[in-house]
Amino acid sequence: MSYCLFVSKESSESDSTRSKKRLLAVIGIVTTFGRKKNRDAIRKAWMQSGAALGKLEEEKGIVVRFVIGRSSNRGDSLDREIDNEHSQTNDFIVLNHVESPEERSKKIKFEW
Repeated sequence: MSYCLFVSKESSESDSTRSKKRLLAVIGIVTTFGRKKNRDAIRKAWMQSGAALGKLEEEKGIVVRFVIGRSSNRGDSLDREIDNEHSQTNDFIVLNHVESPEERSKKIKFEW
């Protein structure tokens, strides 16, 4: 797996009483179909999950997600497996991009 890191200098957020600025980092873990065991190992080793993942994003401005494209046969069993896993973990960014080894460099450059 590859990792991508995007760090914004500042993200401003305002509410009715005050405005605050914070750093924002997006850690994208590039993954592919059939690598669920690897994703589970990452989740277990260092990646927050569930409410803790949302809390990290909300409080610290750090977004951690697996990045994957779609199958060339949209809606097939590969897409459904990722959709099912995502519905359980809520830790994917699914790109509108065909997932294949020869397209990997394009996926890394893809604008989310």
